[in-house]
Parts: sequence; C-alpha cells; structure tokens
Amino acid sequence: MSSPSSQPIAAIDIGTNSVHLLVAKSNEDGRISILDTDKAVLRLGEDLDEAGNLVPEAFTKTIQALKRMQAIAASYQPIYRVVATHATRSARNYKDFFQKIYDESSIHISLIDGEEEARLVSLGMQEGLALDDKTFLGVDIGGGSTEIIVCQDQKVRFVRSLELGAVTLNKRFLKGHSIKKEHIRNLEHEVELKLGPLRTHIKGLKFDCAVICSGAAKTLAQMHSQDFQEKKLEDANGYHLTAGDIKKLTKSIHRLRSPKHISEHWHLHEDRAHIILAGSSILNLIGKLFDVDEWIISTYGVREGLVIDTIARLHGPQIKGFDDVRWKNILSLSKKFAINDDYARQVTNLALEIFDQLGEKMPSYVKQDASGVQISDRGILRAAAWLHECGKFISYPRYHKHSLYLIANSRLMGFSQKERQMIGLVARFHRKGKANLKNYDCRELSGKDCKRINFLASILRIAAAANRTRQGCITNIELHQSEEGLEFIFITDSKHAPEVDLYKISKEKKFFEEVIEHPLVLKTEYKDNG
Repeated sequence: MSSPSSQPIAAIDIGTNSVHLLVAKSNEDGRISILDTDKAVLRLGEDLDEAGNLVPEAFTKTIQALKRMQAIAASYQPIYRVVATHATRSARNYKDFFQKIYDESSIHISLIDGEEEARLVSLGMQEGLALDDKTFLGVDIGGGSTEIIVCQDQKVRFVRSLELGAVTLNKRFLKGHSIKKEHIRNLEHEVELKLGPLRTHIKGLKFDCAVICSGAAKTLAQMHSQDFQEKKLEDANGYHLTAGDIKKLTKSIHRLRSPKHISEHWHLHEDRAHIILAGSSILNLIGKLFDVDEWIISTYGVREGLVIDTIARLHGPQIKGFDDVRWKNILSLSKKFAINDDYARQVTNLALEIFDQLGEKMPSYVKQDASGVQISDRGILRAAAWLHECGKFISYPRYHKHSLYLIANSRLMGFSQKERQMIGLVARFHRKGKANLKNYDCRELSGKDCKRINFLASILRIAAAANRTRQGCITNIELHQSEEGLEFIFITDSKHAPEVDLYKISKEKKFFEEVIEHPLVLKTEYKDNG
C-alpha cells in the first residue's frame, strides 16, 4: 500500500470487555503510524439484563469513556471510525444505545457482524506481522465472541464467528463461584460443543501459519516469558507460543483456578486474571481442532484493521495495489446467485450515469457523507444495481423481497450491518413500494434513511426499466434542465425506438418525480456508434 495523503484516523472498537481507541495515520512507506491509544474496561458483556437489554449504567459508562477518548483524540483532528461488536450485537436495545451515544457525543457507530470483524482483524494481523503471501489462520478471542478466518492477503478461504467469549464464558461458568474442577470441565465442554460443528467444514483446509490476536494471547505470552525466559515481555507482537506451551500454561491456570492466585503468581492485572482461564481454554481447544503446532502473537487486530480499511475507503482508488475488496465481494455474491453480468453491468452503468449527472444538475439531492468513511450513496446504488435481481435465485415471485433478505444476510464482508441493509432496501424498493417508517423492513431506520433509499431506488427503477428487454438498446442517458422540467434523453444505437423499454420508463417516472419533486421529461435520441 503506498501512502495516501490523509489526516489521522481515530478508530474506536466497542467490545464486550473493553472499549479501545487507536489514533493512527499512514506514513511514507505505506505502513500505519500509531499516534495514540486509550482503553477503558467496561465489561458490557456483563451489563445485559434478563431481557437482553443493556442496562442504564452501560449507557452512562460507555458515553463517559467515549467522551474521554474524544478529548484524547481531538488534538490530532482525526476522522472518526467507530464500530461495535458482540455485546452490542446481542443487545435488544442497541438502537437506543447508539442514539443516546450520538445525542451525547455526536459519534456515529457502525454495528459489524462477526465475519466483518474477522476480516478487519486479518487486515490488522497483516499490518503487524510479515505474513507476505502466506495463507494464515487468524483467531481473535474476544470478550463475547471468537472470530476465525483463513485467508491470504484479502482472499478469504474460511471465516466463522462463534459465540465463544472469555467474558461471557467466565460470567456463565466461573464468576461468583469458588472455582472447582467441575466448573472448568463444564466451561470446556461448552467450548467443545461450539467448536464441534466446524469439524466437517475445515477438512482439507490448509494454512502456512497460525496467528492469534487477543488480550488472552498477549497475557499468555507475558506469562510464558516470565515462566521460561524469566523476564518481563514488553512487546508481545511476533512472539511464538507452541501448542505445548499453551497446554502447559492452561494446566497451570486450571491448577491455580482462583483469579487472585493467578494474579499473584504471574503479576497480572486483576481484570486480565479474571478471564484468562476462559481465554486460555478457548485457545487450547481451537489449537487442537485446527491441529496448530505453533501460534504467532499479533498485537495488531481489529482497530489497526479498521484504520487500514478507513484509509482504503477514503483513498482506495489512489492507493497503488489496493484491491477493492468490497466490489470483489459484490461480484462474488453475484456469481453465487447466478446474476447475468451483462444485464447487471448495463443497469449499473445507467444508474450511475443518472446519479452522477444529478449531482451536477441538482446537487441538493445528491449528498455524500462529509468524511467519506461511511459508504457513499453512489456506492450503495452501485451495489444495489448490480445485485437487485439476486432474489430470483430463490424464486421469481416477490424476488425484490428475496433480494433484500439475501443482501442483508449474506456474507458480504467490507460492509457494516446497516450498509448491507441499505443496499438490500434499495434493491427491494426498485420494484414496488416505498420506504417509510411504517414498513416492517424499515423499522430500524430513520426518516432520513428512508428518504435516501427512495431517492436511490427511484434512480434504479429508471435504469432497470431502460434495460427491460435486456438487449442494451439504450446505451446512455443524458440529463438536461429545461423550462419543461428535468429532461432525460435516452440514447439508443438502434434505428428502431426501444418501445418496450421506453414504455416501462414512462411507468416508473411517477415515482422518480414524486421523490425529487420535479417534473421529468422523457426524450429519445439515436446515435450511430458504428
């Protein structure tokens, strides 16, 4: 990655155990340079009530931590990128949580799923270690979930997110107990149950090395250095732990059992001592499952990956050698659902022509996120235009609704949960209906979100209608403003007017006019491209 000219990125990860801040920027050699960090141990995973809601105290302490991190990052004048992971994903009231944080701090939070978290972790690992062209197994044991990925560069071979977290397992099996062997056996049995279904999926899966990134891994490296090298480990990045090392450490932890005894023996911080038993058990059993001989510790993970991903979002086209992983995943999903590339390409090109020209003629309707970090409206439209027929893979009737389901729930890495939903909703409303807060599919959106969806869907309706016969008769669309209204000139290279396409366009223009509150004039022009 060559270094784009960019301002610092403040990456914040709201996890199950802790909230972390990383302020970094790209430097001249294409690597990221860390400017500042901060951490707050909040244990959100322990703040879910019986109904699955985050308790008020969780709101308060998270907002306080984020405000402190804002104050720390402020002097760097960064672009903020904030994500929330497992504990927040699990909370029924996460929308209220996000809204309260935004009201108090103006911080916008993206909820990411476990597989996107795994992708970000893998980016961080590749930044922190010299993995070159190696295919590697990457594991991140978090407070509420464990992410597992096998990849080379950004080519993902296998990815899973499991509800196995050091904090949640500790809370369920160990906390509040005078820990006995029976409690440990029950915990390990739970880990084995969750790992069991992976056995059939990983047969034949090969990798050159195994990388572990987590607080538990760093703690184990420190413990190992103290036990076998008799010195304090200052930096765990690149430290190697064999399977035998982890097995021995895990046995020693199990023998001591008590967090107090563990803390005293290895001089660990109390927060880490409380969850290392669960963390070491998870890592030990994952190592057995994947037949790992040796682990390499990475202190780079989701936050570093988030910085790299943000730089790519901001400067991707300018970065030499940067692959557009998002678009590759769109095309991969398209192939999976047997979408016709020629048709999708034509509709997508027409939709983007309309969008780009509207940006020139009517800029008040075409607004982009000022930071460029969130996916742009153009990016949403591009993805929705290419994928809008994917629902036909299930069945033709109601295929637009099937498209929403497939897009919103597919493994579409590189996109947040809300971004996938927005893409899916534009595809869903390209055919029938209108996004509004009363619609079940829009229940988690704001009025502003619905307005964006309708605007993009109205463009997609025109573009899809312009290729209704799937013959590509309308090659381009030109927009002009006149006294009559906004002129759409449909360029065709056929001497015979594409009557069916034009008829379908005329049927769809009402929705477009309603959305932009402007009359639309349709015209056709023949141009011989020969």
